[in-house]
Amino acid sequence: MSGGILGFFRRHIIDYMRGTAGAIMVAFAGGLPIVVGAVGISLDMGQAYLVRQRLGAALDASALAGAATATDEEDIREKVEDFFEMNYPEEKIGVAYGLDVEVDGDDVIVSADADFNTVFMRFIGIKKFTISQETIVVREVRGLEVVLVVDVTGSMATNNNIATLRQAATSFVNILFERTNNPESIKIGIVPYSTSVNVGPYGVGLTPDGDDFEDGDFVGETFMVDWNGNELPRNQYTTNANHASRWFGCVVEANEDGWRDNRNDNDPYPNDVVQIREDENDDDTDPASMIVDHEGPWPIYQYTNYGQNLAGCGQTCTTRNGRTTCTTNTCHYMRNPPSYNCPRTHITPLTSDQDELLASIATFQAYGNTMGNIGLLWGYRVLSPEYPFQQSAAWSDTEWRKVIIVMTDGVNTMDSNYSALWRTRRHNIEAPDDLDDRFSESCSTMKTVKGVLVYTVTFDDGVSPDTKAVYRNCATTPAQYYDAPSQAELIEVFEKISRELANLHIRS
Repeated sequence: MSGGILGFFRRHIIDYMRGTAGAIMVAFAGGLPIVVGAVGISLDMGQAYLVRQRLGAALDASALAGAATATDEEDIREKVEDFFEMNYPEEKIGVAYGLDVEVDGDDVIVSADADFNTVFMRFIGIKKFTISQETIVVREVRGLEVVLVVDVTGSMATNNNIATLRQAATSFVNILFERTNNPESIKIGIVPYSTSVNVGPYGVGLTPDGDDFEDGDFVGETFMVDWNGNELPRNQYTTNANHASRWFGCVVEANEDGWRDNRNDNDPYPNDVVQIREDENDDDTDPASMIVDHEGPWPIYQYTNYGQNLAGCGQTCTTRNGRTTCTTNTCHYMRNPPSYNCPRTHITPLTSDQDELLASIATFQAYGNTMGNIGLLWGYRVLSPEYPFQQSAAWSDTEWRKVIIVMTDGVNTMDSNYSALWRTRRHNIEAPDDLDDRFSESCSTMKTVKGVLVYTVTFDDGVSPDTKAVYRNCATTPAQYYDAPSQAELIEVFEKISRELANLHIRS
């Protein structure tokens, strides 16, 4: 029964297909040009859209490169042309032409056309599309907080490199301020470092003009002690580096117990790195709510006794006519004032005062050993809105970009007597490896937790490959690391970084 019904339907379906096949083929043949045309138009339109995207992206990249790496109009035009050629080579789909570069004040206006020859649409009379694009880059700095952490150690006296650093830092500051119509949108801090950093009068709650510092004082003891813990005449801050009994501005990272106890093997770690400690009263999942760094106060530099005998200490013996006579002399110890290996230029907190910044840079002098870890640490303290310097925007304020630039001309070196880590003979810190490790730890916290943009610069030929690797790894990306083996290159690098920091905006 079922087989008979199925056979019946099968025969009738076959008969129907045989009878209608010709009609279906005729209908399909008639609609084929429409189907093919629609697909072809879609392909041509898709390719034209791709050309538009590529042209726009090439113009954006070229305009940004020109505005960021040059200031002269002719140099900008040349840079744009070079970058456009790299980003839109001849083998790209669509023939680009008519590249035009116009500099109008802070605006860099770049435009170009591209022709795309159609494949399918030419059959309906459309042989090509002409695509026009324009990009405007505003060379304007907005909301930039940057701290220059610069090496002013004794080796910078070689070939008068310190003068080159003054010139490079001056250009850096001038370029940033020249490229904005609103100086208040730029805040720059300066941290010269050597064996320590000089916090200047700010440590005792004063400005260089003698006014009260808005953040108050942050140094601990305001008197001097000798190595036996005996108090010496009460200290007062001085700007005279040769004054033997007054504090010149350098501080140490030791805790209060460590630096006062002559017998203590003091290692200030982790107080000498940028660290993260969870705030029990806040959300510990939010980096901006964490306590960073230790809270001070910082002990001041004291007298520095070498503890080595001077010439003539001990017995002096003479022999005459076969008879030897010995005289016992009083032993003496070398003593240096509290300005020992302290940078001659003190910290400049974040400020929009261009003249103040330039005046500070003009006082750079080469003096002391290299401790980049301490320079970077205080660079962060200047950039942070937290104690002891609080001139910067909150970490959560997205309107401001926070940047640190740290530069060195040599290997981290521990002074054999005294440094920001206190008396060298009272701790077991080795240089340069331990100092490099602390530098790297601080750098990592700044980048990964606080989102600071870090540029690093190695200068001259005294920097070891290991130190270059440390600085390269510290930079936010490899592109933010620069090696400047010559004086001319140091100036060029500082100028390039200054231009790169311009907050460039693309307008459609």
